[in-house]
Formats: sequence, C-alpha cells, structure tokens
Amino acid sequence: MPTEQEIWHHLTKLEDPAFGQPLNVVDVGLIGEVKVTGSSVLVTIMMFNRGRVLIDAAASPIRRHLLELDGVTEASIEAVWEPAWTPDRLSPRAREVLGFTADDPIEGRMHVRAESRADADAPPEDRRHREEPRIRLEARPLPLADLPRDRFQPWWGGWRWYRRITVAERAGIPRRREPVRVDAAFAADQLRDAKRELRVVEEATGADVPCQVMDDNPGNEGPQMPASGCRVSLLFFATVGAGEEKSFLILHGNPSPAVWPPIHRTDLVTRGEGWALEIDNGIYRARLSPVMGHLRNLEFCRGGQTRLGWDDPIAINRVDASNDPGSKLDIAWHGEDDCIHWNPDFRNQLRYRMTNWPEPPNIEVVRGELCTVVKRWGYPVCPTWPARDQTAVRLEVTYEFFDGLPWFLMSSSLHVEEEADILVVRNDEWLFRQAFSHSLVMDAGGPIRTAPADGDVSVETNPAVVGFFDEDNGDAFVSLRLAYDARGFPGAYDPKLLSMGTTAYGNQIWARDVFHVPSEMVIAPGSFVTETNAYLCFNTADGGLAQASEWHKQLSQPLAITGA
Repeated sequence: MPTEQEIWHHLTKLEDPAFGQPLNVVDVGLIGEVKVTGSSVLVTIMMFNRGRVLIDAAASPIRRHLLELDGVTEASIEAVWEPAWTPDRLSPRAREVLGFTADDPIEGRMHVRAESRADADAPPEDRRHREEPRIRLEARPLPLADLPRDRFQPWWGGWRWYRRITVAERAGIPRRREPVRVDAAFAADQLRDAKRELRVVEEATGADVPCQVMDDNPGNEGPQMPASGCRVSLLFFATVGAGEEKSFLILHGNPSPAVWPPIHRTDLVTRGEGWALEIDNGIYRARLSPVMGHLRNLEFCRGGQTRLGWDDPIAINRVDASNDPGSKLDIAWHGEDDCIHWNPDFRNQLRYRMTNWPEPPNIEVVRGELCTVVKRWGYPVCPTWPARDQTAVRLEVTYEFFDGLPWFLMSSSLHVEEEADILVVRNDEWLFRQAFSHSLVMDAGGPIRTAPADGDVSVETNPAVVGFFDEDNGDAFVSLRLAYDARGFPGAYDPKLLSMGTTAYGNQIWARDVFHVPSEMVIAPGSFVTETNAYLCFNTADGGLAQASEWHKQLSQPLAITGA
C-alpha cells in the first residue's frame, strides 16, 4: 500500500514539456490534496483559472499515472475551484522555467528577451484589400415634404426629414439583401429615438426596406438625447440588379409617441444572455462559448444537417474508470478546446489566447431582427493565468450573423502596444470532428481544387477559399478570405504558412500561421495584423461547389455606397 509521500513523489514524474522545459504537475501547483485509503487514491486538482474548463486534459493523465504505481488499484481525481489556484503555488523551479525574475511580482510577467528585432515597418508577404460596404453620411437633411406625395404617401404627416444614399453594383453580380452600413450624425431636433424613428425606403418606389439600428447608445433614446445630437449606426439590406444604381432614403424626425419601431419578417433568432448565445437563422445554428464567447458549435439546419463541434461538456468532477476519456496531459498549451474556432493568438514560450479567458474582459453585443453582432477585445492570457499576465498585445474579434444569409463574418485584429517577444501569430484556425469527405481550395478567379480530407494540401499563393465538403450529404463549410494586412511582422501571410487536412486525432482542421519565425523576435509597438473572412454554409445540391466561388466574388466586391 503506497503512502501519501510516495504518491506525491510519483506525481513529480508526470511532466508537460510544452512549458519550454518540462514541468511536472506538482511544480505548477496543480495538486491540491492526496488521500490514500488502502489501495485507493483520491487526488484533488486545482486548475489554473476558470477558463481552463477542459478538466480531462489534466485529470485523465494524472489518474492513469497513479495506476502505474505498485499497490494502487483505484484512482479518482476531483477538480476543485474553491479555493482558486494562485501564482504563489508555483515552485521555485516553475518560476525559473516561466522566466520570472527576482523583482517580478508574485504572478510574474512577460519579459522581452529575444536578440533579433523586427523592422517596425516590415510589410507582409501578401495582403488583400476590400472596400467596406459602409459610409459615413455627412449630407444635411432635406424636408420630406419635397418628395412626390403619391409615392411617399405612407410617410407624410409623420416623418419630417430624409437623407439620400446611392448604392451601385459594379461587379456585374445581382445582389439580394446585401448588408449595407450607414453611420450618420443627427441634431437633437432631427431625431429623438433612433430605434423607433429611423426608416429606409427605396426612392424609386417608396417601399419600406428592412433596417436595424446597430448601436445601443442610451443617448439615442427619448429624454436621454443629448442637446448636441448623436451619431447612429444603421444597417439595411439592399437588393440591386447587376450593374444597377439605386437610391435609398433614410427617413427621420418623427417624434410621435405612437410611431412603431420597424417590424420586419425575420428568421434570425438569438437566444441566451450576455455572450453565451445561440444564433439561428434557419440555415445554420451557431453557439458561442458560455466561458468567453468564442464560436463553439455550428450546425447546418438544412441539407445533411451536419454538426461541427463536440458535445457540450458535462460538469464532471471525478475521473474514474467509468468516465476516463484517456486524454493526453495538456496543462501548458490550450484553452477551452471544445470550441471549433481557436484564434487569433500569439506565442512565445507560452501561447496567449482568447480561449484562455475565464470571461471576456470587454464585450459589446447587438441583437436585432436583421443582425446579431458579438465583439470582444482585450489582452489574451496564457494557460497559467493569472501568472505571466501581459498588457503588450491586444486582440479583438467580432462575429456578425445575418438573417437569411448562408454566411457570417469574422473580423479580427492583433495590435502590439508594447515591445513583445513573438514566435508565432495564428489566425483563421478551425478544428472540428471528422464531418467531411473532401477538402477544397480555390485561388481568386481560379478553379476549385478538391482532395480527400485526410490528405495534406499545399498551395503556392494565398487561396481565396479553403474548406471542406462531404460527398455523401453535400454539406460544405468554407472560409472566404476577404481582406488581410499586417505591418511590423516580416513575411506575414506567406502562403506556405497555411495548413489543412486531418490531424493525428482524426479531427479536421485548416489553420493559417500569419507569422512564424525560427526563433522569437522582438515586435515593435504599432505593429498589427488584421483579417476579415466570411464563413459559408451551403449544400452542393443547391448549385454545386461553384457556390463558394460565386459568394467569394460577391463579398470581395461589395456594393459601392455614396452619400448625396
């Protein structure tokens, strides 16, 4: 029968090499208590932070390691959250390996030690530009009474003012319900309640156009309207023929208490609170992590009804023979692995990711009938947070989900605010269970190339489209690369940094290392990486794989918007 002391000593042999040098589970303060009852052992573990919800990656290998010890016939692991893990649990060796210095605070910090420095103005290897379908409208309002009464009869007697914008289709592609954003300033006597008063109509017909106020500024409502007026962000869906130019009017200035907020038929349903949301538009259903808001699951509502992601984690406290998944030890590398979207992140000795957040430090959520937006930003943390915290590199990710459209947008950015050692920056990485039979890749304007999903894919240029499809049920999920740029990261967006295929664990992945160098470099303040992609869910029965090419062509050449 082993003693507690022998158990503790045995646990010092279970190491994770991903800290840069191997550290064992005792060194990093993961082990709380050890209790021995005959040949049975109970060990409590204290996870680094509440963002580390994947308990199995620690508990399962600890249990199997204990069973290797002579005299142990049963081992159970219990994860406890109270008291919380704190950096003072790190051993002197762990503090040394993590790069702490004598004058560091107890939690340590991220130091700059690299010998080579990147040029602050280094251009990327490749970049792609896209005009945003958005306008800042500065035109002065005109009286609605000047418009033809027969065409605008429904709006007379209520709305007082209008402003005109012109939307032009220049790529020869018919557009149906394409999102357009307008930012406009209003004087206090021109708009009292933005969400009730604002309307968009077609000038040629006077027809009402679906629209949604996107900001949620209390200053836009009723008595809180500031005397100086306000700015409002408005979204509407424009339907325009190929090569057509169409004018839309933004109506405002109806202070009547009887005016209704715009009501439009919609299939977009957003459930949940805060950032723990489920967004369903009848084509796909997306679920965001209740921990920190990254995209966790994606389900197709039509076609083969493919489900990307994993089952929601069950709050299992104990790991024993009946529920041990046989996980590999991972305490230094990953955050919440149940997400299918993993990035952006950066790495030096450790990996700093949004998926390590116990909750988003900053968040804005807009929910509406036409669009739901979730924006999160802040300083990413490493798995040992609150140890080795940093305020040098800031990340931002925005998801935009739309009514009736088979795609959603993800815009991301990484900004260096203080010097930082960086080895790798990754973006646009998606990992999910094996759901598809083939991969697909397409260069801008080129043919679609397909291959078995378990094969590696090589590219010579940055593809416009990457993704997977299933030959049997026809479901396809692809990334449409719309825009990307960088500065201060030499060689960024080199096509050779793209990888996709099937992992050793049987999961399917595509990933782009935006920046990857042999050894860490000091990256200068002001350096950045930005990217905007659309993610398309479709079924090949509705038009084949060419749908990916058609949507990329349309979204990479959005409608041109001007204000009169």
